[in-house]
This record gives sequence, structure tokens and C-alpha cells, in this order.
Amino acid sequence: MLLFDFGKTKANADMAKRTFESKQYDTGEMVNTLICNVKKAYFNLLFAQIQYAVYEDTVVDFELQLKQATSLYKAGKKAKVDVAIADYNLCKAKWNFVKAGNTLKIAKLELSRIMGFPEYDNYSLVSSMDKTLYSVDINEIIENAYNVRPEFLAAKKKHEAEKMNLRANRRSFLPDIKINGGFGNTIGTYDYTSYQFGAGVNYNNLNIMKNKKKVDEAKAAYKKSEVDVNNLKQELYLSVNKAYSNMLSNGEAIGIAE
Repeated sequence: MLLFDFGKTKANADMAKRTFESKQYDTGEMVNTLICNVKKAYFNLLFAQIQYAVYEDTVVDFELQLKQATSLYKAGKKAKVDVAIADYNLCKAKWNFVKAGNTLKIAKLELSRIMGFPEYDNYSLVSSMDKTLYSVDINEIIENAYNVRPEFLAAKKKHEAEKMNLRANRRSFLPDIKINGGFGNTIGTYDYTSYQFGAGVNYNNLNIMKNKKKVDEAKAAYKKSEVDVNNLKQELYLSVNKAYSNMLSNGEAIGIAE
């Protein structure tokens, strides 16, 4: 029975636990990414539907303009260049309408694929593109990102796992303290019972240089994981600020577009 190994077993167990928790957060990041992609595909399809309807109406409008310009030209009230311009506008509108139809088809295929039913298209969207105004505090949402983003939490857990791995490798220089015991019962000409008890120090890691290199490797992995956490934190800060800035910019653009 292993009595004491100076924390080597505990360090390995802690490392395995942190690694497991890191993988759980990786799963959470996959779920978040999937949800985000479905929402993006949903609104892309919604936009494509509205864009298709707009270009369809535009074709009708330019057809009427071409008829009007042609009639006025025949009546001598418009120059021929006006007819040519109206014809050009109509051709351009038709071309945009064709592209909008292709965009609409691809958007629906993309949403079906992301939902997991690539050949299913027997559905329609029930929402609209009504704008929603959001009021958030930039510092609060940055702090929330640090607390809930799975990829950042996974990186922190991995950093902790590397710390436990470094601790376990450093303790590999220490011996194991073990106790042992035995019991024997012999039946024969002379019956007797025997007991053996003992304790000892077991040291298997005689290759000192190999152990040292393993410690150096674990130390480098620990430092790398620390850098990964800091880099990811900076990326989160940048991405949240960019998303916040885009939201404000888009909010202003709605008023201008109206």
C-alpha cells in the first residue's frame, strides 16, 4: 500500500480534473458557435428574402419608367438618351434581381445545412427585420465575457492543469513511502500462522537528467499556457469592443438609411 508520495498522486489527479473541466468548456464553445451560426444564417436568409422582394419591385418600377420614357420619346417630349438610360436601369435591376434570387437560394441552403437538414427546405421564416435598440455598458459586457466565454474559461483550466503537471514533475525527484504486510497459514504436520509487516522507501526515478528535462518541458508548457490565457483575454477585449462599436455604428446607420 502506498502510504505517502509527497503529493505526486494528488498533483496528477488535479491535473486530470483540470483537463477534464477544460474539455467541458470546449464543448460549451462548440455549442455557442453553433447557436451563433444558426442565428447568422437565419437573419441572412431573412435579409435575402426582403432583398429579393425589393429587387422584384424595382424591376417593375423600371419597366414602367422605360414604357413612360419610350412613350414620351415617341411623342417628341423626351430625348433618345432618356430611353437608353431607362433601358440600362431596367437591365441593371433585372441583373440585381437574378443575383438576389441566387443569394436567396444559397441563404436557405446554408440555414438548412447548419440546422442539420441540408435537403430540407419546406419552411418559412416568421420574424421580421424590425430594429431593436440595445443599451449596454461596455465595461460590464467585457467583464461578462471574461466570466462566461467558454474558450477563455477552457484556457484558464488548461493553464491550471499545466501548473499541476509542473508540480507533479517536480515531485518526481521524491521517493514513495510504502507499507506492506502479509499473512500465512500452513496446515500440515505442524500447523503454524505467520505475519509479516514492513515499511520502506521506494525510489524508482534514478535518471536525474531525464527527470530534469521533463520538469523543463512542463515549465515551458506552463508558461505557454499562461501566454495563451493572456492572448485570449486581449482577443476577447478587442472582439467585444469591435462588436460594441459595430452595434453603435449600425444603430446610427439605421437612422441615416431611413
